[in-house]
Amino acid sequence: MVMIGLAGSRAMFLDLSGWSMLVGSALIVSRVPLGSTVKQLRIFFLFLVFVFLARALSLDFGKAASAGPLPYLSAPREAVVDGVLVCWRLVLVAMTGLAFTSTCSFAQIKAGLQWYLAPLPLVPEKRIATMIGLILRFIPRIIHQASETTQAHKARCIDNRKNPLYRLKTFVFSLARGIFRDADRLALAMAARGYQEGRTDPHLAATTQDRFVLTAVFVVFGLTFF
Repeated sequence: MVMIGLAGSRAMFLDLSGWSMLVGSALIVSRVPLGSTVKQLRIFFLFLVFVFLARALSLDFGKAASAGPLPYLSAPREAVVDGVLVCWRLVLVAMTGLAFTSTCSFAQIKAGLQWYLAPLPLVPEKRIATMIGLILRFIPRIIHQASETTQAHKARCIDNRKNPLYRLKTFVFSLARGIFRDADRLALAMAARGYQEGRTDPHLAATTQDRFVLTAVFVVFGLTFF
């Protein structure tokens, strides 16, 4: 994921095509339901539209003024291409994260983080891995809580208030209260079930498919940078 993110930040159309084929193959193999996924990511796609318009409509007027008698015919084309590249890179990063979270369970993510952090001295790798794993598990709950908060505010006509700061303050405090309430319930549930850090973690072993994917990532990463 780190290599895909680094390479995607400087990749052009040909490189992005290779990365997209690699990530798309991972999504197909992992059998991710693309229909429901696209529906859940509709806000992200709206954000991409905003990013594209912001990049496509940004012109360097000083540079364009010195380009000649028809300076604004080429500048918008470059801005549009730049907007497409930026959006493509963001989609690639999002789809990579989706493939990762769809194919790895909470226990596997926790065990992998512990394996990476274990060589570091004075680092409680099990506690940090548990915290990061719980954050990943809480993201869908936070999104659901935000949706519930929005619906509750609409039912109480808070969205009709003219003061945007009041609407933002009410939404943030309501969302934070719900998130902390869920976190407190989770902590009590873990304590009631006798959760301890010294648990038996799943055994991690690389398969032929894992080595093939890692090799493909290294090859595409090398072609992108060199």
